Amino acid sequence: MFGLKKKLARIGVLAGATAAVMAVSGVGASSALAETACVPEGTKIVGKGASLQKKAQEIWTGRKVESNPADPAYYEQANLPQAKGLGDGYFKQCEGKASPPSVTYGSTGSGAGLLAFRFTGEGTIDKKIGFIGTDDAPTVAQIEKAEEATTGGKATGANPIVVPVTQTAIAVIVNLPENCVFKAGKGINSAELTQVFGGTEITEWSQFSQIEAKVGGACGVKIKRVVRSDGSGTTFQFKNYLDVVDKTAGGTPPPCETAGVASPGITWADLMPIKSPGVNPNIEWPKCAGGTTVLTASGGSGVVAEVEKTDSSIGYAALPDAKKGGAAVEEVALQNGGTVIKTYAGPETGENANCENAKYDVPKKGQSDSMEAEKGESVNWSGTFGANPTIGGGNYPLCTLTYVIGWSDYTKTPIENPGNTSSIVEDYIKNYVVSTAAGFGQKDLVNNWYAPLPILGGVGSDNNVQDAAEFAAGKL
Repeated sequence: MFGLKKKLARIGVLAGATAAVMAVSGVGASSALAETACVPEGTKIVGKGASLQKKAQEIWTGRKVESNPADPAYYEQANLPQAKGLGDGYFKQCEGKASPPSVTYGSTGSGAGLLAFRFTGEGTIDKKIGFIGTDDAPTVAQIEKAEEATTGGKATGANPIVVPVTQTAIAVIVNLPENCVFKAGKGINSAELTQVFGGTEITEWSQFSQIEAKVGGACGVKIKRVVRSDGSGTTFQFKNYLDVVDKTAGGTPPPCETAGVASPGITWADLMPIKSPGVNPNIEWPKCAGGTTVLTASGGSGVVAEVEKTDSSIGYAALPDAKKGGAAVEEVALQNGGTVIKTYAGPETGENANCENAKYDVPKKGQSDSMEAEKGESVNWSGTFGANPTIGGGNYPLCTLTYVIGWSDYTKTPIENPGNTSSIVEDYIKNYVVSTAAGFGQKDLVNNWYAPLPILGGVGSDNNVQDAAEFAAGKL
C-alpha cells in the first residue's frame, strides 16, 4: 500500500487512472505517461556496471561516463559534466528545476555491478550505488544471495527488480594483416568462430575459408586473441554464442583443460559464469600447447583499443564500443544461416544494431499477465539469450539484452538516503529510460548503435520485452 500511495502522490490519481486504462487497452504504462517527475529535487544518485551500457547511459543521463573510475569520489558527486553531442537525456528533462536531480553512471563491467549488489555472494550491498547495469542477468541462486543482504533476508526483505533497458549486437572485430581481406559479402563461418577462439584449430589467417590474400600477398600470419580481463556480461553473452554454435551449428568445444575443467568434456558454457576473483571462469580462455597468444584488456573500449594497436588480432566488443575503433579495426560478418550455401550478416544497419528481428524469451514471472506470485520481482532472466546462428536473411545472429537492476524497497537495503534514491531510480528508469515516447529513453538510442527493446506479440506475450520492461520498472 505504501508503494501505491507513493506513486499516486508523484504522478497524480488522474494520471494513474489513465495509465491503467491504457495498460488494459495494450499500451504500456510508462510509454503512455511518458513524463518525468524529477522529484525530489537536489537528489544525486549513481549507478555502475556493464560497459555495454556506457554510451546508452551517457545518452540517458546526459552526463559523461568514465570507464573504471578509480576515484571513490566519482560515486559521490553525481554531477559530472554534461555529455555534449550525445543527447540531453534525463539531465535535460529535469533542467528546469531549481535544483534538478542528477544521475551518474560508472562503466566498470557487469562483474563489478553484480558485486555492488552482492549477487556474487561477497561482501555487502554498496550503500552508495542506486542501481547497477549488467548484461549477465543474475541466476536464482545469485538473486537469493542479494536478497539475503537486505533487512529481513530473502523471505521478507527487498527484492531485486531486473529491467531490460536496451539491446545491441556483439561485434567480432579484427585487425587483419596488411595483405589479407575477407571475400566480398563473406565473413567467419560458425564453426571457424569457435575454432579461432579455442586457439588451436585456427591459428593463422590463411585457415579461414573466406579469407584471401591480396595480389602478391600471403595470409599465413599467426593470430592473436584479445579478450576481456574483467568479469564481463559481453564475454558471458559471447561465450554463450560459442556454446550454442558448438551444440547446434557445427562448432567445437574448448580444446584443452581451462579453468580447471578437463577436456574432453568442457563446454563454452562452463566458461561463462562471473564468479569470485581467483575462480572466475568468465575471464578464462583456452591456452593450449601450441595455441595462439591471448591478450587481455579491461572493458569493451579496452578490447577495441588493444585490437587496434595489435596487428593480426581478433576480439569481440559491443557494437557501440566497436564503432570507436580506428581504420585498423574491422567488424566481421558472421554466418547466419545455411549449411551448404552459407549466408552472412554484419552487426550494424545504418547507425543502429542489426537486432531488429532478434527474439528473446521473456521469463514467465516477468510477463505482465503472469499469474505467478510476486510477478515482476526477483525475475530470473539468466536463461534469456539472443544467440541465433541460423536466423537467416540479413539478420545478425549475435544480439543481447542488457539490464538495469534496482530494489523493490530501498528502505530494506543499506543504501544511503533510501527514500530519495528510490524515487529518482524509479523516475529515471520507468518514466524515462524504458519510455518509447519521442525524446525519451528508447527513441534517444536511434542512430547510436543500439536497438530499441523488441515488441513482439501483445501485452504480456512471451517475446514482448518492451512490455516486460515497463512492467518490471513499475515495481521499483
